[in-house]
Amino acid sequence: MSPIRTSALALALAAIAALCAVAVPARAADAPPAWLAGCWQGEAGTAAANAFEAWSAPRADRMLGVSQTLRGAGSMFEFMRIERGERGLRFVAQPGGRPPTEFQAQRVEAQRIVFANPQNDFPKYIDYRRDGDRLEARLSAAAPDQEGARALFAFRRVACDTIFAAR
Repeated sequence: MSPIRTSALALALAAIAALCAVAVPARAADAPPAWLAGCWQGEAGTAAANAFEAWSAPRADRMLGVSQTLRGAGSMFEFMRIERGERGLRFVAQPGGRPPTEFQAQRVEAQRIVFANPQNDFPKYIDYRRDGDRLEARLSAAAPDQEGARALFAFRRVACDTIFAAR
């Protein structure tokens, strides 16, 4: 093959490789967990008994979440987000609107994601798991495979208008 044809072929292959690199979607481990999107009502008998949690679909590498837990005549709330950062996925919590606390993704599976922040008082780990229309958020002081203080928040998927519609 002539040097000109070799150069042209190499240039064409480089251009195709560059186009393919742009078109490749983010790996599942780098993308926010779309399976979390929707509205979730707390199950009786768990820490989420009087709570709801709602998550947006992923947009621009970010999901936005909000939760509210009723306690007597009052309530507690939390703003949350899951986004892609420089070190991968992170969960950012703002309970009661306080300054953000970040947790880095440690484990990402098809229907499970574990976030960790060993410097936080409690929780140090947040473990979300989905099984059909059931969602569990396990908050713990120890890694998911170790013993330690834990709180289980179990939810069932509901239509969002049951949470956000005027009554």
